[in-house]
Amino acid sequence: MNLFSCKYPATQRLVGKIAEYLKYPVIFILFSFIFVSASYNIHSLDYLLHSKCGEYIYNQKTIPGEDIFSFTREGHEWTDHEWLYQVLVHLVHSRYGTEGLVYLKIIIFFIIFFLYMIIALRSHWIAAFILLSVGLHISLPRFVLRPDNLSLIFLTIFLLPFIFKKKWLLSLLPLIQIFWSNIHGFFLLGPAVLLIYIFISRMRNGSEDKSFYRRVKFIFLLTVLASFINPYPFKTFLYPLTVIKESIIGDYKLFFTHIGELFRPSFVKYISFYLYASITAVFIFVKKKINIFYLVLWLLLFGLAVSSARNVYFFIPIGLAIFVDSYSSLKKICRQYLFRPAGYTALKAVLFLLTLALAFNMIQSIRKAYAEGFWHISEENKIEISSRTMGLEPSVYPRQMGEFIRKTDLPPRMFNNFNIGSYLIYKFFPERKVFIDGRTEVYGSNFFRDYLLAYAGKEKFFDKIFEKYKLKGLILGYTLGEGPSGIIKVAYRKGFRCVYFGRDGIIFVSDDFLSKNSLLQSLAIDFRSYPLPRIAGIKNIILTSPSLKGVYNQAEVFYLLGFFDKARRILNEIIEIYPNNYKNYYLLAKIFYNEGNYTEVIINCRKTLIFNIKHKNAKKLLAKVYMDMGKTKEALELIKNTGITIEDLKESCDGLE
Repeated sequence: MNLFSCKYPATQRLVGKIAEYLKYPVIFILFSFIFVSASYNIHSLDYLLHSKCGEYIYNQKTIPGEDIFSFTREGHEWTDHEWLYQVLVHLVHSRYGTEGLVYLKIIIFFIIFFLYMIIALRSHWIAAFILLSVGLHISLPRFVLRPDNLSLIFLTIFLLPFIFKKKWLLSLLPLIQIFWSNIHGFFLLGPAVLLIYIFISRMRNGSEDKSFYRRVKFIFLLTVLASFINPYPFKTFLYPLTVIKESIIGDYKLFFTHIGELFRPSFVKYISFYLYASITAVFIFVKKKINIFYLVLWLLLFGLAVSSARNVYFFIPIGLAIFVDSYSSLKKICRQYLFRPAGYTALKAVLFLLTLALAFNMIQSIRKAYAEGFWHISEENKIEISSRTMGLEPSVYPRQMGEFIRKTDLPPRMFNNFNIGSYLIYKFFPERKVFIDGRTEVYGSNFFRDYLLAYAGKEKFFDKIFEKYKLKGLILGYTLGEGPSGIIKVAYRKGFRCVYFGRDGIIFVSDDFLSKNSLLQSLAIDFRSYPLPRIAGIKNIILTSPSLKGVYNQAEVFYLLGFFDKARRILNEIIEIYPNNYKNYYLLAKIFYNEGNYTEVIINCRKTLIFNIKHKNAKKLLAKVYMDMGKTKEALELIKNTGITIEDLKESCDGLE
């Protein structure tokens, strides 16, 4: 289709010729940008759990039907509905290492956007490029190595027969469904697409292509049967239905409020998605005959997208399908009703320039990706640089702590935090089992609630789980932006001794276990006399601006344990290097609050808000100080329209994050 058709033949030929010359270079730039975006380091440790599961399945030639990785749910029923994906990850990881997994990620996203391009090119390539650029922007947060990405491929393939109206494409779907039902729990989306088409066609009283309709009905039956071709047919089939039920009326809602990727997508952060959804909703109604099938799919996939941030990109293929379906009608409306000939020509010029601007921006991003590295400080206080591509992000991989665990005789039953579970399973199973890991369906909401409360430092729940599971220590890793938590304070107060105090984590063991192990006794850390290495004086530290997250973690531990002077000294050194980071000022404000120095609390809360005006807890702490000083009016003005109440201000400072 020619986007540049107009009443001026000479202009049409010239602009059309330029556009055609640029078509393939611009598409090449798009896929180059996809390559670079997918080649960024792996930022999650989930792949380690998948790799270990795949290793177990591959070596044992069996798929576990019960939990084998934890001592808290040992023998508990577990439906491993992702086993085939796990075997794939293991085979790639064992043969080609982390770099091989990054290439796997690249291949997956190349396939996704190749399918998108095939769909989008049913319109003009410039319109396709702009729409794919928006879809790419929406997808970037999910450029991770997860089985969800394969579900997106399969969902797009299930839409192809309806976009291209090809019966032979329907014949592929049962085979696709067999793979899907062994790879990811979203496999019921496939039969759902077919069922919606069947239902809509019946409502239209056979107005659809009858032979196509009959083929869809037959393929639907085959895909339903294909959904049962897996190691645990009925359990696997019921799994997504159980998740849907528990998410709506059950206790799974707890996971959606405490696991970052399960949060609902906020309008501000995901504005490109909401704009994309709104525009495609308008496209549905530009045709005289509304495509009810696409309308229902729009509603279904929009509902899936807004239920959780990790599902947002599942909406992209239906948006593309709606656009190409309405493209001719949309073009006609623009040319005949919305714009005069001159205005229509100007619109085409704007779209062309927008395409060039987007392509140029992608080129700049590609250059930047390979030009910069990730600077960080090693445990030896040396500045090191790591590549941001084709590997594992150093800040999420607790190498030092892992090496310590490997060399040290630690208790077999220890508490660990949620995000570090996958790493511990990969490195130490079967010699060690975990307290918890990312398989939420295995642990259930009640266990997860107790874990959260204990981890936050609620002593009652700390005692409950430590007594119930006979725990003799804690392994706490700082990954995925996670830092020290309140459980450190409780453990220290109850006599647990720290034997590892690193920038990537902290390890405590019980005093009775320590007393029987002379090596651990020699490793026990006395926080009162712990030496603080200077970081501000490291050569080139200002020039390289390394990540100081690990150093900040140590400052936070000192704060939790009441060693305020040590925490303050570390924070002041960090501020010398990063004077614009709000977290440092907020932690200083909490330290000064505990010391009763309200003047410094006010100063540091205000600095926090200068660099992060939306920091709710800084406003809360500042209002709390105003209340303590008798400045009720100032406190009420500060918390106005924040959702903070007077009752909230009565909480202790420990309740502030």
